[in-house]
Amino acid sequence: MAVISVSIPDSILREIDKRVVSDGYSSRSELIRAALESFLAGGETSGTTRIIVILSDHSEHPRVDVRIMENAYRAGEDLQGLYHQVLSEERCLTVIVMREGPAAGAVTQALRRLKGVKRLEVLRA
Repeated sequence: MAVISVSIPDSILREIDKRVVSDGYSSRSELIRAALESFLAGGETSGTTRIIVILSDHSEHPRVDVRIMENAYRAGEDLQGLYHQVLSEERCLTVIVMREGPAAGAVTQALRRLKGVKRLEVLRA
């Protein structure tokens, strides 16, 4: 992946930082990539989907998978799908499919804070 340098006014950078937190992005780069993809697609953001892929380890945090499910179901009608697979005695894979929006950001943020979540990736479709 190429790395580029861009000058951004401080006021826009503050807004980017707020949205990284409020929308559950993992970094400024992730937010900027998503914004550029939307812009290049003509600004079509309605109907976009967030796919959250989680690798959890319940050997030290036995209830992490229950907490993942609880957070997913908090999305209500924005939750479009949920898949959970036991990989081994200690690890599980969970895939959450949601409508993009504030609920998806809140769920992503909550999931990132859970102890026992070893890896979390966000994809957009």
